[in-house]
Amino acid sequence: MNLSRLTSRTTRGGARWLIGALAVAGLCAPAAAQRGESPLPPAVAEALAKAQVPEDALAAVVLPLGRWGTAWQRQAQRPMQPGSRQVHGIREIAGDIVLDRGLFRPLRPELGVPPFDEQPEFPYNVIPDALQLNGGLMGLEISSEGLNGQAPGPITARTLPPLPGLVIDASAMRLTERACKDWDDDWISPPQVSEPEPGTLRVALQGGFPKG
Repeated sequence: MNLSRLTSRTTRGGARWLIGALAVAGLCAPAAAQRGESPLPPAVAEALAKAQVPEDALAAVVLPLGRWGTAWQRQAQRPMQPGSRQVHGIREIAGDIVLDRGLFRPLRPELGVPPFDEQPEFPYNVIPDALQLNGGLMGLEISSEGLNGQAPGPITARTLPPLPGLVIDASAMRLTERACKDWDDDWISPPQVSEPEPGTLRVALQGGFPKG
């Protein structure tokens, strides 16, 4: 059995420039570029052309740190539906990026508030956050398939996408005879989290998982 589920994610970063909004309008209808917008830097225009992405599919704001004002912007007020940067041809961002959740006051209104229900991992329980990336969620894939897709095999787990310094340990999980649709009946939550060494987080999954 192969299963993907969602779990929470925290994203941090530090840098010289803050990109306030960068979105490829993969699900938006094309629109004409607004008047008065900053022209695209030649390198950006070339990269978009190479990736076959229209120029009006890019919205971005670049803010300098340490002073007020806008260094550069393009279609800053246009509503956009974020799409996959990698799928649309962006392979590398040179330099650092600051991820800032400072728009909301307070930043984390849920701190100290009783849980809404007993299912904190469900998507509808995502906490409102000005830094909303991927719904505040990341994928966790659990599988009991052995080599060449043969079942049963050892239980394995990984995050999607993989994160450096994060280790998902499924060695304590056991195979069960339950139907795949009842996979979470033997799931033990929350998982055990430890920091075996600085910069490394180990998440130990517990419980049973269908071998079919």
